[in-house]
Amino acid sequence: MILSDLKLNTQLKKRNTYPLNLGNIIVEDVFVEFYHANGTLVSKGNSLFVWKKEEDEWRIFRDVYMPIK
Repeated sequence: MILSDLKLNTQLKKRNTYPLNLGNIIVEDVFVEFYHANGTLVSKGNSLFVWKKEEDEWRIFRDVYMPIK
């Protein structure tokens, strides 16, 4: 399978949000499942997203994905 042919649907199962005192940074702890377009589970695991507010828009500043084996 060629990676560019892989169409994934993403489902966020759990969401914890930790706003920091900086005002422009938010950290999210998320359990994620990735499914192929045909419904087959491709991967699941934990993600950590660091969001940063820039020019009145929230953007992902850093992220990490840790698959569950």
